[in-house]
Amino acid sequence: MEGDMLKGHLDLIVLAALAPGPAHGYAVIEEIRRKSGEAFDLPEGTIYPALHRLEAAGAQAPHLCLDPPGHTRARRAPRGLGAVLRCDRQHAERRPSGQAGMIADYLDALSRALSFDPGLARGVRQEVEDHLCEAVAAAPVHDRREAERRAIANFGNPQALAAQFAVVALQRRARIAAFAVVLAIAGVLVAMKARVAWFEFVQWTLNDEVRAISATVLTVDRGAFWLAVGLGLAAVAYGWHIRGRAVRSRGGHRQACRACVLGAAATASLFVSVIGDGVLTALRVGTDLCASSLIPIGSLGVEIACATIAGLLILDTTRRAASSAALLRS
Repeated sequence: MEGDMLKGHLDLIVLAALAPGPAHGYAVIEEIRRKSGEAFDLPEGTIYPALHRLEAAGAQAPHLCLDPPGHTRARRAPRGLGAVLRCDRQHAERRPSGQAGMIADYLDALSRALSFDPGLARGVRQEVEDHLCEAVAAAPVHDRREAERRAIANFGNPQALAAQFAVVALQRRARIAAFAVVLAIAGVLVAMKARVAWFEFVQWTLNDEVRAISATVLTVDRGAFWLAVGLGLAAVAYGWHIRGRAVRSRGGHRQACRACVLGAAATASLFVSVIGDGVLTALRVGTDLCASSLIPIGSLGVEIACATIAGLLILDTTRRAASSAALLRS
């Protein structure tokens, strides 16, 4: 029943818990438990991915970041849910790292599940370790192994937890890739305009025998470029759209994949346009290589570099999407 009541409302519950004051992750769980009259005793493996989803969605909440027990002074934290997660990491600076036992095994399993993204694996491991240590220290039992077992049980299966974090990271990566594609398109446009202006400046014209071929290539080139522009802007718009919608697991993965597909289509069109620019440049320059030809050749190199960088980012995002899909299936 609790799961049905929470469905679609978890993010609002977390934001409500952040509003009055205590903001670090463990305090959020306690605040939800207190406000609900202990009706909602949510596991950490549910709350922490929710905080990441809300941070990725750009949610803002005024809150206080409280020092650990024993410190009475509270300081105002930066706005935004990134501060919530940073508060937990600050607590870790006061605790020894390299926990042995069940916690270490759990963290190793979590890191292995996220091994396709080393940066994400390190960040998630640190945050989960911080909270597990805090939960063990606050446990009402004297047996440390039992306290560790309870804390780990509250976090849940490491594969399922890793899948939630991976989906949030994938959505962010898809947005970055979409913006990178648009920047690459802009770079190609600037290089192309510079080359055309140079040809006009030096009065470098086409030979009559290649004008027909050039006209055909130019038509394809323009069509591919403007298609890339449209698809790139669509990818950015969709990436911004999913930024404001904290959808979990499979739904979030599908959204990120759609943004990635749009970005991949835009990149493919951009490559077609760059190839067209290369053909047009070759038809105009021909075999007459001289100092004046360095500018158009250099601008074409800039276009190739822009398209290649965008393509590599899309390929990396696709790889992450495949790894995230494997996690969701496991």
